[in-house]
Amino acid sequence: MSDIKSENRLVLTGKLINPKFKQYPTVDVCSGSILFYRKKQGEFVSNFLTFSAFRNLATIISKVENKTKVRVVGKLNHNSWIDKDGKKQNKITLDVDEFEVLEAPKDANTNPNNESKPAQSAPVENEPDEDVPF
Repeated sequence: MSDIKSENRLVLTGKLINPKFKQYPTVDVCSGSILFYRKKQGEFVSNFLTFSAFRNLATIISKVENKTKVRVVGKLNHNSWIDKDGKKQNKITLDVDEFEVLEAPKDANTNPNNESKPAQSAPVENEPDEDVPF
């Protein structure tokens, strides 16, 4: 039987929102949000989950157009801290291990005949864990 602590994985499909790329001396990082919808009281509600990707996967995600439909797989992280007003804050984020482009935004990749070109991508897996400086 496997250890439940090692099974922390989330698969999420949604739209890539504002991916930002940063280079550090020892690692590249891309962070942004995934927009996804869920039903609440019979209506669809927008939700955002902040993500981070590292190394080669960070470079790949940073080149994908904003609002592209993607599938991400990763591990959830819970962070808590005390803000400057003394209140405890919490945030859940996703460390992306796998990434796949599912569909380009509707206003992108359009040829003169107004036919959309499907985005072509294969699943991408992140490199094995290495020391991250933060």
